[in-house]
Amino acid sequence: MKRIACCLLVATSCLAASGGEAAVRPRYGGTLRIETQALLTSLDPKEVSNNEAEAIARQRILPLVFETLVGIDAESRAHPRLAVAWQSDLSFRRWQFYLHPGVRFQDGTLLASAIVMQSLAGAHPDWTMHSEGDSLVIESETPQPGLLAEMALLRNSIVRRSTSGEWLGTGPFRIANWQAAKILELAANETCWSGRPFVDAIQIQLARSSRDQMLALQLGKADLIELGAEQISRITSESKGARVSLPMNLLALAARPAGKAEDQRVREALSAAVDRKSMQNVLLRGGSEVTASVLPSWMSGYAFLFPAQVDTARARQLVTGVKLASPLTLSYEVEDPLGHLIAERIALNAREAGLQVQPLPSAANADLRLTHILLSSPDPGAALAEAVQSAGVKLELNAIRADDLYAAEKKVLEGSLLIPLCHTPIASIAGERVRNWPAEKLGAWPLAGVFLDPIGDTARP
Repeated sequence: MKRIACCLLVATSCLAASGGEAAVRPRYGGTLRIETQALLTSLDPKEVSNNEAEAIARQRILPLVFETLVGIDAESRAHPRLAVAWQSDLSFRRWQFYLHPGVRFQDGTLLASAIVMQSLAGAHPDWTMHSEGDSLVIESETPQPGLLAEMALLRNSIVRRSTSGEWLGTGPFRIANWQAAKILELAANETCWSGRPFVDAIQIQLARSSRDQMLALQLGKADLIELGAEQISRITSESKGARVSLPMNLLALAARPAGKAEDQRVREALSAAVDRKSMQNVLLRGGSEVTASVLPSWMSGYAFLFPAQVDTARARQLVTGVKLASPLTLSYEVEDPLGHLIAERIALNAREAGLQVQPLPSAANADLRLTHILLSSPDPGAALAEAVQSAGVKLELNAIRADDLYAAEKKVLEGSLLIPLCHTPIASIAGERVRNWPAEKLGAWPLAGVFLDPIGDTARP
């Protein structure tokens, strides 16, 4: 096969087959080859990663093995998964979940309410739970109107450990081999309650750079790779096969407690000084939405109430009287060239407002840190609580109205050390062998229905 110099053109041509999938009959078999930048240092769904690549990979990969009682779609509607139905009392203090009958773990063990309780207790030791036949009852002293969204979070996946320590779930794939930071291999769950997946196996190469991923796709050595935010606009304009989510990833500045940016005037000045629009157009090449809020507009509906326009005059006024003995230090990941450019742009904007900011690669005790926060739920209440937790803020919402959410987020941003900058989507590219690759608004990888075209390298439908 003739080598094509431009990776972008190769990736685009690989994806153009989506319009002809109807001509290819579904088939079983084959190994789907995936590459990801993530290291995946743990397969425990209850663990949380502060690394952007790993957080995204966990949200995409682990649901292939582990499932939750409830699912939440992009419109915040709850759908049955391992629970076939549920109900709550009028106070939202008592919830009852009815388990789907006949579900088995990947070793054949029948799903039972006692196992569900044991799994959930690991993430929620303070919950009061008991069984009523084949159902699970959760009770609390305070109302929990958002419990369905909570139950859909990855950390509330139903998991059990075998006597040998193997991680077991009820999903369409089981863990066949895992070498941390190197490779993860999944095998089809032949007896999955929702049906056997089409592919026999999934092989996931870990710790692969964006360049290496694109080259592997170009050479036909990978079937599915990730796509950087700065590439989204260019590739999606030329290809119908790229899969791009709603903006689910928050890029923000996080101030260190007791650092020089702990002063609220400094943080407000930085927020007013940053030219988010220029950052979006030049550095992210349009693949983002500027923001001064934690939640994106599609999720909350009120993001416009947080001003994101550059206001250098106000920034200068805010720093009047602020005495800093040395420049603010801003840390970014050393392996992230885009993060370096963004940090340099922030430093330039800050200097125009009278603040000195020094970007540093992977500085442990920097005053500011460029961070990515994956919004792990499409439900605004759950997403807000999860996002601000990474900034050291514990938020418990006992109401789900939009005005309550706005008031909670406003209070959080005024008192926290977080400065939102923009929201970006997460995206993927599939190669020409991949068929029935669905568009997914939340960036998930629903791979159970994907099948492989055995003649993808030589013929096109």
